[in-house]
Amino acid sequence: LSMSSGVYLTIKECADTLKVSEQTIRNYIKRGDLKSYKFGTSHRSPRRILESDFNEFIGVNVYKGDSTDEDLQGVEENE
Repeated sequence: LSMSSGVYLTIKECADTLKVSEQTIRNYIKRGDLKSYKFGTSHRSPRRILESDFNEFIGVNVYKGDSTDEDLQGVEENE
């Protein structure tokens, strides 16, 4: 993987897009749900998320039909 290919997002940009805290994004990364790449060798080096990985992550977690449909079924039945 060459670092010059693709667009990289910051943790803040990802958090803003999903309207969650930056810590939530870090938790996704720590759990292995979202891939990130370290720019530099220091433990303080910034992490970046490849835009295509982020879009795939959103697709899997936000637009996934199974869990959200089950959550909505209870609401529909009660109306």
